[in-house]
Amino acid sequence: MNENYKFILHTTYDKPAYQALSEVSWVLFRKHRMQVAAYPALFSLAALIAIILIFNWGSYDTPLLVGGLVFIGLQFLVIPLGAVSAKHKMCRTAIKEVSKTGAFPLQVRLVFLDKQIHSTIDNEVSTVPYGSIDCLMSLGDWRLLMFGRAAYILHRSCFQSQEELREFEAFISEKCGLPFNQMKGKGPKR
Repeated sequence: MNENYKFILHTTYDKPAYQALSEVSWVLFRKHRMQVAAYPALFSLAALIAIILIFNWGSYDTPLLVGGLVFIGLQFLVIPLGAVSAKHKMCRTAIKEVSKTGAFPLQVRLVFLDKQIHSTIDNEVSTVPYGSIDCLMSLGDWRLLMFGRAAYILHRSCFQSQEELREFEAFISEKCGLPFNQMKGKGPKR
């Protein structure tokens, strides 16, 4: 590496890191698609059951009416409950894949150069140009640099001070030409 580096950061890809990644990934890639595709179908099913119950209210026993009303309510919990399950599954799958290599948690070294980022994981070096970063996300103490289907996951503890974190955010935003998108929530604790 003949280039001058601006930052050298060491991070650990452990369970909280993968939980942060799954939280961000769900919001970015899956949540909207699921809601657009599923809510109309679920709403239609709930509306159909409501219409049947309303027009035949006196024909059904109380347990059947209560069951129908509960079913209508549950239709609107399917996506949030499915999201929780999907995020946990994404995290478990990522950890299982990494564990197959025998090294978990992963120790990652990131060197931020003038034109690209060098990452070293188990003596394997890869390079990502700043132009390949699609999205910068901030979730509580977590900063994620998303590129393609991968991400660099950084926790506030990677930085020596809050000032260094602010300098990093300004640097990476300038290099990528992107702002950090602030997500709701604090993310997992480390």
